[in-house]
Amino acid sequence: MNKRLLFLLLGSALAWPPSQGWSQAILNVEALQADETEAVHAEVSGRIRWASGNTDLFQFGGDLGLGVLGERHWIRVYAGLEHLEKNEKNILDNRYVHIRYNYRFSDRFRTFHFFQLQANENLFLNRRLLLGTGLRYRLLGGAETRLEVGSGLMFEAERLDEGKLDPGEEADTEVFRMANLIVGSGPIGEGNRWVTVVYYQPNLKGFEDYRLSGELGLVVRVVSSLDLSVTLTWRHDSRAPSGLDEDDVGLRTGFTYHIR
Repeated sequence: MNKRLLFLLLGSALAWPPSQGWSQAILNVEALQADETEAVHAEVSGRIRWASGNTDLFQFGGDLGLGVLGERHWIRVYAGLEHLEKNEKNILDNRYVHIRYNYRFSDRFRTFHFFQLQANENLFLNRRLLLGTGLRYRLLGGAETRLEVGSGLMFEAERLDEGKLDPGEEADTEVFRMANLIVGSGPIGEGNRWVTVVYYQPNLKGFEDYRLSGELGLVVRVVSSLDLSVTLTWRHDSRAPSGLDEDDVGLRTGFTYHIR
C-alpha cells in the first residue's frame, strides 16, 4: 500500500465522524468478519470523540465479534453500540446484537441463518427483531476474490416510538420479507481488500414495500492485526415513517483489531 494513500485514509478516518450503518434490516457483517480460515477468531473496534467550548460533544461506540469456523460449521456473534450527545441532547443512540450460523455443503454452497435485535433512535426504532434463513452460492472466485448471491426468508417485528409518529401510523408491525443479497470482495495490494454488499428485502404481501441497501468498503491493513476501514453506505426504505427520509447516505470509518 502506497504510504501517501495510507496517510490519506488515516486523515479521512479522523476527519469524518464514524457512524454505523445499522439502519438497514440485516446487519452487514461481511466487513466485520475475519478471513474464512478454520479457527477461533475475534474482532474488536472502538471509537470516542469529545469536544467542549462552543459545542459540547461526546461520542463513543464500538463493535465486538466472536466466531468459530470449522470444516462445515461457522457460528458468529456480533454486538455493538453508537452513542452521541451534543449540548447534552442525544443525537444518536443505536445498539445491536447479531447471531449468524452457516453450514457449508461445499466451497461454493452453504446455508445462512441469523437472529438480530437492534434499536435505532434516529429511525424512531425502539426495537427491531429479525429471524431468517436461506441459501448462499458462490458464483465466482476462490479464497481471495469472490462473488456470491443468496436468497431466503425472514420474519421482522418492529416497535416504533409512538411519540414520533403521525396519528394513524402503526407503531407495531410484523411482516415476512425475502432476504436477498449479493456479496463481492477481493484483494487490493498486500493485506488490503475491497468489500461490497447489496441487500434487497421486499415484503411478501406486497413488493411495493421494500428495503434496499448497499455498501462499498475498503479495508486497509495497518499492521498484522489492525485494520482501517472506510465504507460508503446507502439505504432506501420505500415506506419510511412520516418525518423520515426514504434514503440515507453515509460514510463510516474506524479501526478493527483482529485476534486469530
